[in-house]
Amino acid sequence: MLRELRVTNLGVIEEVDIEFGPGMNVLSGETGAGKTLVVEAIKLLTGGRADLTNIRHGAQSLRVEGRFETVRSAENAPFLELYGGNGGDGADGIDGIDGGNDNGADGIDGIDGGNDDGADGIDGIDGGNDDGADGIDGSEGARFERQANESGNESSIEELILSRQIPKIGRSRAWINAQMAATTQLKELSSILLDIQGQHEHMSLLTTRGQREALDSFANIDLSKVEELKAELTHIRSQLDALGGDPDERIREIDFLQYQIDELNQAAIFDPNEEESLELEEENLSLSVQRREAVTQALMAIGVVEMDTAFGPASSATDSISSAITFLSGHSPFEAAENLLIQVSDELSEVTRLLRTAMDRIVEDPQRLEEVRSRRQFLFELARKYGGTLDDARNYYKSATERLEELKSHASKADHLKAIFDETTSKFVEVCNVVQGERKGAAPKLAMAIEKRLADLAMPRAKLTIEVGDEGAGDEVSFSFSANPGEVALPLSKVASGGELARTALACRLLSCGGPETLIFDEVDAGVGGEAATYVGKALAELSKSHQVIVVTHLAQVAAFADHHLTVTKQETKARTVTHVHQVSNEDRVVELSRMMSGQPDSLTARKHAAELLDSAKKLKTGKVGRTGKLEKDQCGD
Repeated sequence: MLRELRVTNLGVIEEVDIEFGPGMNVLSGETGAGKTLVVEAIKLLTGGRADLTNIRHGAQSLRVEGRFETVRSAENAPFLELYGGNGGDGADGIDGIDGGNDNGADGIDGIDGGNDDGADGIDGIDGGNDDGADGIDGSEGARFERQANESGNESSIEELILSRQIPKIGRSRAWINAQMAATTQLKELSSILLDIQGQHEHMSLLTTRGQREALDSFANIDLSKVEELKAELTHIRSQLDALGGDPDERIREIDFLQYQIDELNQAAIFDPNEEESLELEEENLSLSVQRREAVTQALMAIGVVEMDTAFGPASSATDSISSAITFLSGHSPFEAAENLLIQVSDELSEVTRLLRTAMDRIVEDPQRLEEVRSRRQFLFELARKYGGTLDDARNYYKSATERLEELKSHASKADHLKAIFDETTSKFVEVCNVVQGERKGAAPKLAMAIEKRLADLAMPRAKLTIEVGDEGAGDEVSFSFSANPGEVALPLSKVASGGELARTALACRLLSCGGPETLIFDEVDAGVGGEAATYVGKALAELSKSHQVIVVTHLAQVAAFADHHLTVTKQETKARTVTHVHQVSNEDRVVELSRMMSGQPDSLTARKHAAELLDSAKKLKTGKVGRTGKLEKDQCGD
């Protein structure tokens, strides 16, 4: 349900915060005070087209924000997963325009303070966050929370904050829980949260889907089997498509896979150590000349290979060490040095052996080096073609081989799947025929029931026909409407005025025909007065038992049934007109109803009549509505 609406710089509205409650909410006020702008703000919040002339003079942009509470469902779950439930902490979110979620000075969770202790916070008396004194959730208690508690599902209540800003220059921007969103997403989400009755572009009952859902809800038609079989058919069809349902496409895929498999087989890429081995071999071959030269120079340095100088042959390290040993031999003071030299001589001999062995292993083979390099380049290109690495190529070979076998065995698998598909299709057609029959049987009953309701809503000559298509389950449902005798019934969207639409929607919703939780009625009382106005008010009150209802009305008979009465007023401040919205109760409400009835709020007679009207409405709200939509006399009072 819509808990709070904040509107800034829209026409004569400079800034207003409107708190809505469960049940029936009424907006009343003098003509031109700004009631229509409140509905316009909600339309903008639902992704409606913006009129830049509505931006308040002197302002650069207008902004609308709405806080909704909803119970998680299959319809809204994708949005809750994407944007997160229970609001957001963004600086521009409705939880704190000028601050964060907890202590934003202007945040909606605590108008005069932070989320926990805001004296005027929206979470209120008995059900507030902590200490909010004047919140909306307290006193008489919110039906929304009570329903959740009774089902043990309190934690399933989610909060969604929708925001939209429309500048004079540039494109409008939208947010869902402080995250940027497209206007189309606002439209899609808001269609789940609320419905504006009487506004052609925002009314679900004007769509084929909305009309079909109304008929299904009225007749309690079970679509679960249709949806189940439809999902099965989709799954089987995807399996057939995966097999290659098109013979030519299948042959092309087989040829291509066979080519790739042959290429990988010929490439012989199945040794996982080949890359490392080739890298090492290329290194050895490419450095063979340098390494042979290095060993030769080392052997020459230690005297194993003779090296001539300008003064004759150079003495070797081995000869020099041998000479030193000879000089020191027999002299006991040098015995330790002699022993070390003997050890060095032995190690030098081992070094010589190692170098000779390494030299023998050095291979200079330019042709083999070219082969290794060519192989490595080939493997690199092949790996890039099949995923980036040779492991990727080997994995692709495995999956391609399996896919090829799958395609080659297509005939048997396809026949099996097609047999299942045909059998499921037969079941689907059978179930669709049953649903179509149920819809066609219920259509005239719903039309008659709506006509009876419309008669009580000051439309006694209205005619409604409901047609159900002959294909499939009869998903093509169409409502045709005629408000006056002798007129041909035409599609509802083409012939009904705003007021007629609103009352048709009201009649339909009263017959348990579903719809979003929040229903907004604009122009529902157009052309209505007297006893019919009382029926309209009673009907709206009846509807508010299952929905949150928000009504814009000029009629005191309608306003008297409200659970929450909001007045829209305007006044001049510093040569500018400013609109205010206040909730009225007790004596203030009597005064407002007096103004609505007689235009004389100070008249004692008018106030007396207003008090009687409130008392009468209270009694009527406890009565029952008969099948025709009329109040039973024994429950209507005088």
